[in-house]
Amino acid sequence: MSAQLGPRLPWHLALIYKLMQAVSMSGQTVQVLNAIYPDVVNPILAKVGLAPTTGIEDLANNVPALRQAVAGLLNMPREQVDVRLIMSRYVSVI
Repeated sequence: MSAQLGPRLPWHLALIYKLMQAVSMSGQTVQVLNAIYPDVVNPILAKVGLAPTTGIEDLANNVPALRQAVAGLLNMPREQVDVRLIMSRYVSVI
């Protein structure tokens, strides 16, 4: 029988927890889209007041859509928008 997510949860939680602590300490208003198992990680972080804005699942192919959306909202060329995802793993689409 597999252990499921339990043994891996600390790996999923650690990186985004540190990021959210840094965001909180910065005093800045920042929108954070968590791509590290958000269905579990976001509610845990909410318990300590560090929940990201929302979750987007863990697919790197979200970057082009996010860049396009941000560029449209800011009325600027997509090439000038830089989106960085902090993720626990990557997905390569052939």
